[in-house]
Amino acid sequence: MEFDCLKCGLCCWVHKEQDCYAEVTQRELKRLGSWGKRNVKVFNVLELISPMTATLESDMVGAIKSESREIQAGPVKGYTVLLCAALEGSPMHSVKCKIYKKRPSSCKTSVKRGDAACRKLREGFLTGVAKLDQG
Repeated sequence: MEFDCLKCGLCCWVHKEQDCYAEVTQRELKRLGSWGKRNVKVFNVLELISPMTATLESDMVGAIKSESREIQAGPVKGYTVLLCAALEGSPMHSVKCKIYKKRPSSCKTSVKRGDAACRKLREGFLTGVAKLDQG
């Protein structure tokens, strides 16, 4: 199996209903500049201390927003999906990250090319596409 991140983008596909995706620290938010001001949801204090986020980094201040978009090309062309706001293009066809050089550490460490998480995402995607083809 080929692991070409510029064709894939499944690690930036939001797989459940949520309004934000990749965690961002204060330092990373500053590094993202005006893009970050527009595209990072900054959490309020209550969100940061809730039981659901108690295990997250203490310096996390927010997360990159997710966007609902209709896919324009590739195996799920025409479907509307949630994607990280930084992802351009169509997953499993042609993608790129708008903030690649400035992306937060959560993006750099959660999924790496060809690792177990990457393979699991791809297998899940292929299973889902097969079901769409049958349906």
